[in-house]
Amino acid sequence: MAKILSRTLPPKPCAARPARVTKVAHPPQPEHRYMQPNRAWHTSAPWRIMAQLVLLAAALGIWPAAKAQMHLGPNLPFAWHEDTTAAIHLDEFLALPESALQRSQVPVSLGYTASALWLKTFLPASAFEGKDGWLTVGPNFINDIAVYFRPAGSDGAWTRKSAGDLWPGKRGDIDYRFAVFNIPAPAPDSPGYDVVFRAESDSALLLKATLWTPAGLSEHTAKSTGFWSFYFGLAAISFGLALLLAIFIRKPFLWSICLFSLTYMLVACIEGFINWLLGDYAPNLQHYLTSVLNLMAFSSLLWMWAEMLEFRQHAPRVYRFVLGAAVLIALLTLLIPLGQYALAVKMQTLIFGVGVATFLVWPLVLYFQKKISLGLLLLGMSPLVYFATGIMAQLSLYGLIPYYDAIYVVWQYALMLNILTVLGLAVHRVQTQNRQTREKRLLARELQLEREANVHQRQFIGMVAHEFRTPLAIISSALQNLRLTPINDAQREIRYDKIQRATDRLVQLTDNCLADSRLSSANLYLDRQSTDLVGLTRSVIDLFNTASEHHIKLTINGKPTLRVPGLVVLSADAALLRIALSNLLDNALKHTDPGPINIDISTFADTVAVSITDTGPGIPAEYAERIFERYQRVESPGRRTNGTGLGLHVAQEIATAHGGTLVLKPNHPQGCQFILTLPAKSSAKKRQ
Repeated sequence: MAKILSRTLPPKPCAARPARVTKVAHPPQPEHRYMQPNRAWHTSAPWRIMAQLVLLAAALGIWPAAKAQMHLGPNLPFAWHEDTTAAIHLDEFLALPESALQRSQVPVSLGYTASALWLKTFLPASAFEGKDGWLTVGPNFINDIAVYFRPAGSDGAWTRKSAGDLWPGKRGDIDYRFAVFNIPAPAPDSPGYDVVFRAESDSALLLKATLWTPAGLSEHTAKSTGFWSFYFGLAAISFGLALLLAIFIRKPFLWSICLFSLTYMLVACIEGFINWLLGDYAPNLQHYLTSVLNLMAFSSLLWMWAEMLEFRQHAPRVYRFVLGAAVLIALLTLLIPLGQYALAVKMQTLIFGVGVATFLVWPLVLYFQKKISLGLLLLGMSPLVYFATGIMAQLSLYGLIPYYDAIYVVWQYALMLNILTVLGLAVHRVQTQNRQTREKRLLARELQLEREANVHQRQFIGMVAHEFRTPLAIISSALQNLRLTPINDAQREIRYDKIQRATDRLVQLTDNCLADSRLSSANLYLDRQSTDLVGLTRSVIDLFNTASEHHIKLTINGKPTLRVPGLVVLSADAALLRIALSNLLDNALKHTDPGPINIDISTFADTVAVSITDTGPGIPAEYAERIFERYQRVESPGRRTNGTGLGLHVAQEIATAHGGTLVLKPNHPQGCQFILTLPAKSSAKKRQ
């Protein structure tokens, strides 16, 4: 920043570039009639006065005025002439009669023309305040600007200084983004300077000039440097964000924002930054960039506008039409090397006007068709602000409305606000799409889980039907034998045992189904009572011991125990706890050959643990994490798998409901161990 500020400060008068002196014939000068105010302008229509006040208020609010400045027009009235041949010389212009001149107090713009513009004015000595003055001339897109000055009333030689977009020499007397010329302080007896300007350009023909005191120019350059540092810093951030989003998300809307953001470079060209920073390496880069970017700004705006209002989705034919218009405007850049930039601008204005008419109608159509929201409709109108300021700028360049710097200031702000608004919409749309994508994935996951649940439910119904059929077949066969076959008491007792075991199996299956349904409820109620854990475990063992070929051993803290009630008492739902213990013991019996099964009840300060250890083949590692899932059944090598897949799941849910846990300890091919841990006191884990 310090480097930039140092470049903007005007040097001492002795550092001015030696001026080129031109001797011309100078006829006697009339009184400075062109210095008289243009009375016609002060009788303009009320709307024009209001427009001036609005623009003036905007200019004052946006750009603080520097002291000691005189502008060509408002402070320095002038007389001007349009040279349609672009061939007359200084002496020929000075020889023109007053009737061939026009007077004005606002900057003159002749539009896109091949003519040359001549102006003459008077710089009073009072404007210099006894010091050298600094004259800034522009705008930067003018190809050739010549400034002639000499003491007022003098017949001496004219001092000429030159600048311009295509001027091959140094652009001004100091290194700055605008051409700045040193005007020596007038002699004490001189009323001031007569000054003549000549401008010629293949772009819009417009001339601005301002006379500054050294202090006024220093203050102005410091303020403008700070402002443009902020402006282009914000522009770089918005462009960088749009580019990153476009690269990673790859949405046409974001790419259109990136393309339209290049209009910031157009602002940099108009403000002279390109030549100021890169003029030594690419002298004519700013000249051609200004023309190309001016056309591309309107082309990219059409594309971005269409993407913003979602024409691609809701009005594809209109989208293709608008995209075609944008491509046509972009192709007009091919006319620039042919010297037909003025024709390109006129064609661009026509094509863009048709595009804007489309955007005035179709968003309303889509809104009434309920394809876009009211918020999007209102946001979709935001480019109209940029368009309106751009049209005002074009009208001022054509001379159809008075030229004001405030118009370009508002245009620059409209560009920034438009890009930030659209970028904000793009970020919001990306967030919305990401949220919708997550919701779709979640919905797809839920649907997948629902499909899996339906499959498991059908499998479960089949398994339950099969599991019920076996004990029912046993009961039916035993009853038939009792009814039809003469048998003794021993044989009858065997038949009764078979019926009892089959009935117990049916009860167990029914209990598991009911328990699973009960445990799945969000409002689970546990009927907690003082429960003798040892007695409850023995009753479960007795149920399986009646027909088991296994030896089930019960210990407490690793030691054998007698049938003494009340050894281990806790608060629990005895019915559910019986189901959990039955499921664990049944699982051990099904996967273990005839042999020992050990059950140990261990007591601790706050918990009670029931471990059931078998001598079966163990559980494969790939199933260890899934055995507690509903409907999961593990295939044992060389064994037929029975069961519904609910036993271990229901047992774990019962343990969780009581505030405990059920885990599988690291197992091996010689057996596995399940440990059911319960709180010694009444507590329950909160269900999620």
